[in-house]
Amino acid sequence: MSVRYMHGVDAMSRTARVRLLAAAAFAAFLVLVGLLLSIPFFVSDPVVVVRPGSAPALLRRDGPLVASTQIQVGARGEFMLYLTFEQGTDDTPRVAVRMPSHGMATPLEVRAIGGGRFQAVGQLTMPGRWEIEVELGELVQSSDFILAEF
Repeated sequence: MSVRYMHGVDAMSRTARVRLLAAAAFAAFLVLVGLLLSIPFFVSDPVVVVRPGSAPALLRRDGPLVASTQIQVGARGEFMLYLTFEQGTDDTPRVAVRMPSHGMATPLEVRAIGGGRFQAVGQLTMPGRWEIEVELGELVQSSDFILAEF
């Protein structure tokens, strides 16, 4: 009788150990998923990824100039850039697009649309990290983005 009882207790403890191990593995999985989902909160300033043929993307700005910058890229790298100044201005800004890692920089021709809004067109030659630099007087603002494959 004592052999059966011991055998039953042993079987019960194996089942309990398996359940405990499964619960620990599931808890570890949930912690890992939680950490992976929280990565965007730890990244300080994510760079916008612009995909050719998609809707205009609002770029993050860096610098004292207060202009919102939107870019829309076509299927072959041609792009339309829209600038809107929070405090309207009649002065036309100077705008350049550059690829810092390759030393490529191109000034853009800017035209006024009205009400502190401006438009520029250009051509991006390859995917990668690009920068738009906007100058108005002595104020400078830059916006980085990554151009996806086209």
